[in-house]
Amino acid sequence: MKVFIVSDCELLRVAFTVILNQATGIDVVGQSDLQSCNLNSQVAKSGCDVVLLSARASLSLTVSVLKTLKANNPKLSVFFMETALDLETARKMPFDGFVSITDSNHQVVESLRLQYRNRTQQFSPTASCDSIPMGSIG
Repeated sequence: MKVFIVSDCELLRVAFTVILNQATGIDVVGQSDLQSCNLNSQVAKSGCDVVLLSARASLSLTVSVLKTLKANNPKLSVFFMETALDLETARKMPFDGFVSITDSNHQVVESLRLQYRNRTQQFSPTASCDSIPMGSIG
């Protein structure tokens, strides 16, 4: 799986790059801040399968960027990465999954893998972890 990381927090981009590049079968192929003027072309050129998107900037900017990414790359999976997910945010954003930045490294990797495998299913913000077998993450 090829991953592109988008966040205005450089520390978060670097940390997730290190974590994901250590995992077998996951390669971080690029990273950018949310306000980059050429974000869409960076994502397209990277050949990524997944974009991890952090919404530390304004919600309206995040929604705009997300909709543009999805419109330009319909097969692209975009996973929201943040400390928590509130239902109001979830309703506004057409993302394909959620990755908690407060999880352990192992949980982040396994959650990303599971959601990528199941990406054809409709994401539900209230049931995003229902398909994770008990005891499989730890």
